[in-house]
Amino acid sequence: EARVRAHVGIVFTAYLLAKQLEHRVRLQYKKLSIELIRQFLIRAQTSILWDAPKRIRYGLPSRIPIETQKIYKALKINRIDIPYIIKKCSA
Repeated sequence: EARVRAHVGIVFTAYLLAKQLEHRVRLQYKKLSIELIRQFLIRAQTSILWDAPKRIRYGLPSRIPIETQKIYKALKINRIDIPYIIKKCSA
């Protein structure tokens, strides 16, 4: 019974978060379905490049469509769109 209650709690929380996301995007950008928002956000990727001689990890962000940029802006998330250092590893 506890597992069922936990499951219902998690599902309900996910539903509320999805509806809140949909609402915020609609207020600040335009009406988009949760599935469309998910499709836009899933395209935002960062590749990790390991420079072995220098022992540095770099993040190489992908270009994202204007719709994805507007979703990020509606959520007040700043996304770096130029390569950056993730971590310098000591020898």
